[in-house]
Amino acid sequence: MPHSDAGLFDTAAYAEALAFARSLRDPGKPLDFPSYSDYVRLVAERVVIDLDAFDPDMADFHELPETYELAYLTARLERLRARIAAERGLDVSVL
Repeated sequence: MPHSDAGLFDTAAYAEALAFARSLRDPGKPLDFPSYSDYVRLVAERVVIDLDAFDPDMADFHELPETYELAYLTARLERLRARIAAERGLDVSVL
């Protein structure tokens, strides 16, 4: 089923957010990717968000711009796919 915001993936704002998310490294964390709360703080350095409204216990994306939310999920998925391919020799994108 197509995502209702499929056009969002074609925007310059999403491309910028995805490039930012892909560039992040945090050795020692799963997939060498920052935790969600660290990601929110890094995004807050780039765009205006209400950090006081962020509830790390809920682990939600309500305060992130949608482009950064999608970029976070996409970058983590890409790294997970790469890890599975490297460790198991399996291309999960074709499953």
